[in-house]
Amino acid sequence: MKLNYTICVSAVALAFAATGAIAQASPEVKQDKAQMKSDKTAGKMAAESKDSAQVARDTRNVKREREVVATDKAKLKADLKK
Repeated sequence: MKLNYTICVSAVALAFAATGAIAQASPEVKQDKAQMKSDKTAGKMAAESKDSAQVARDTRNVKREREVVATDKAKLKADLKK
């Protein structure tokens, strides 16, 4: 019984040691996280132009207009075939 307990405790300790070794971040990851943190505090992460909403709307409108033109062309071709 005592031998089983010793084996189990050893296995659990080994599992924790292995998990800790795997979970440690590489130096590059630590450096990237530090850079991201400094960028966020400097306001670089949330940078957005003043007219970004208008640009997004215009982009959507152009896409919709292209779809409408394509639909109209298809209808015109179908009408000409009749």
